[in-house]
Amino acid sequence: TTGEPVTVWSKQEGEPAHKFVVRIDTEKNEPEIIEEEVVDPESSEFPGDKDYYFDHGTTIEMDIEAKYTRGHHSVKNYLKHTAIMNPYARVVLREPDGNRIEYPRVSKELPEKPKEIKPHPQGVELGVMMRMIDNTDSRTISSFLQNEFTRVGRKSAEEICEEGDIDDGRRPNTLDKDEIEALLDAAQRVNLQSPPTDCLSPIGEELTLKGLKKELNPEFTTAITRKPTVYGGNPFQVEVGLAWGGDIDEEGSYNELRYANKVPLLYKKSACVTTKAIEEVSWNRYNISQTGNRPQGPLYILVHIASVWVPFTSEGKEAIANYDPIRKEMKLALQEAGRKLGKYLKRKERKEIQEKKKRQLTSYAKEMAPAIAQLAEEGNEAKIENQIQKLVQDDYNPEQL
Repeated sequence: TTGEPVTVWSKQEGEPAHKFVVRIDTEKNEPEIIEEEVVDPESSEFPGDKDYYFDHGTTIEMDIEAKYTRGHHSVKNYLKHTAIMNPYARVVLREPDGNRIEYPRVSKELPEKPKEIKPHPQGVELGVMMRMIDNTDSRTISSFLQNEFTRVGRKSAEEICEEGDIDDGRRPNTLDKDEIEALLDAAQRVNLQSPPTDCLSPIGEELTLKGLKKELNPEFTTAITRKPTVYGGNPFQVEVGLAWGGDIDEEGSYNELRYANKVPLLYKKSACVTTKAIEEVSWNRYNISQTGNRPQGPLYILVHIASVWVPFTSEGKEAIANYDPIRKEMKLALQEAGRKLGKYLKRKERKEIQEKKKRQLTSYAKEMAPAIAQLAEEGNEAKIENQIQKLVQDDYNPEQL
């Protein structure tokens, strides 16, 4: 908003520190490097904590014309959500008033690095296809389909061209807009192999649990990572985490943590498919009270989608579109996690009932001992009372009494 460039300091462990002054070319959506230099980490110019950043890390400085707000839609809350989904990162926030907030790293384990893949013909839009044709070096439409897309071999390319009534030997740059659209429509009708899913970068159940525990300190957590699946030629994967009790506020409805490729989504919750999926789950089945279609209680619900193409509702990337296959995967993950939480709450409820009975029996031991001694017509009352107390405290079983 100010037109000023962004200054970035970055240093890898064992490597020199680099300083970049960068501006974004909004027309091309590409970075424009104004300045680049190697800087001395010991110099006063280098920002950050002297005991940490100079080993490795990244610092970003920018001028923003904005109002620094508190609450849900705040920088602090955004970074807290980021720290939950990225427990292997250490994030430090210095607020305008000088307050310093640190979100520590709790894991050195990183998610598996995703592999780069070419687009799938069933997952590209017309504009993208037109740009690909303009930039290709392929001499024929058949070779273009084979070289620029994944899961398209010679036979599949021929089937697409035949279905679209287009000569597969033509040069790609001779196609007009209508013919490119016909080629795309033909690709949707041809039975193609699904794209590979090793291009995705899920965080995994273990790291999800670590992130929830370190920032929320709940009494119970569970996490589910679904198997990758494909929608519209684009692979995607859903992950869910539930955190209950502990330091989580007990009043009001649940708290929702929405992520797309590990990035928090703070706005337009009601328009997001994650909220729709949560509202489709019958939470009272899992011993969680429910008002209308929303769960109640000290509960955080984390929903993450990892995909090569996240279908956002707008260019602002604030909410994910409500597509049936995505909502179905989210609902299945939520139900699986809900069953685990429900079992925990049921065990907790049974334990609380047993503890209450223990306390009752312990308080009645003094009154019960004389009656038992009288019924048995023998025995020491004090000894019987001690036996009752020991039985209740050591190994309580109501059927033994």
